[in-house]
Amino acid sequence: MAFNLHCRNNHFSTAKQMTLDNYKATLKVFFTTTYFLILWIASDSIAFYEIYNENLVSFIYLIPTFLLYGILYLLPAIAFTMLTAWVSKKIHTKKNYAVFIVAILSSGLTALFMYSNAKIFSLYGMYINGFILNLVLTPGGVESLGGSTASDVGFALIATGFLSMQVLVMWVSNMAADKFQGLNFN
Repeated sequence: MAFNLHCRNNHFSTAKQMTLDNYKATLKVFFTTTYFLILWIASDSIAFYEIYNENLVSFIYLIPTFLLYGILYLLPAIAFTMLTAWVSKKIHTKKNYAVFIVAILSSGLTALFMYSNAKIFSLYGMYINGFILNLVLTPGGVESLGGSTASDVGFALIATGFLSMQVLVMWVSNMAADKFQGLNFN
């Protein structure tokens, strides 16, 4: 019994579906889902309850700021993806693999950065800044904090997990865009 990846009713036919014109809808669903993921990651380092109890005006200001936070961090990923789509269109490629790869990598790195930022805040009470970058980039800096090869392996596994999650989000986004093709996402 042969396994046909390009079967019309098979949801594993993403290679065929992602080359069609629904890539714009797929990317919109993908980046919207990633936006909510970024907000969820960032919410860990924002003290909503304390700000609400302290001052209602501050809390009201916090809500739109928080909602814009995810968009601002995703803008480079969206820009790189749009640039790749533009270049792909200019060189007349019919396959959008490069666009999807750039979207997955750039949004995965953004989510990984936000996760690292939230973890550094929970450990040290500060966000990524020059001091943290100096510790990470200076030889022996991470080791001075107790880091080891196990830390490097752990970070590599977390990074792999985030990129795998983005691949899954892209696959689900493609299925959703394909399923709701009649709706106008453009």
